[in-house]
Amino acid sequence: MRKIEVERYQQKLYALARSLMEKDVSLKEEALRSLGEDARGNLSKVPMHLGDLGSDSYEQEVSTQLLVNEREMLLEIAEALERIEAGTYGKCEDCGESITPERLNAVPYALYCITCAREAEGD
Repeated sequence: MRKIEVERYQQKLYALARSLMEKDVSLKEEALRSLGEDARGNLSKVPMHLGDLGSDSYEQEVSTQLLVNEREMLLEIAEALERIEAGTYGKCEDCGESITPERLNAVPYALYCITCAREAEGD
């Protein structure tokens, strides 16, 4: 892979990481919000309706899972940046073949070529 292509992917990885870190703040606030706390600032611990408590709990669970997923993606991005530094970026971790530009454009932190990724998913 040419140096200019690697630099383009590196910039894409940095932009993706910045975007995830910005979303991280709002997701963290949502995930850590007290149940029953009104978004308008009502600090009462008693929801207006029992259904509200279930909805709040569900929203909090979803936000927590999204936060976990985004943090895992940030780790994958950091590992991709390390591969750039090591000179192994764009090579499949399984077969050693080049990962196609189409795949790297879609998933710039990809570890595997599409063939090996599909085989791994089929296990």
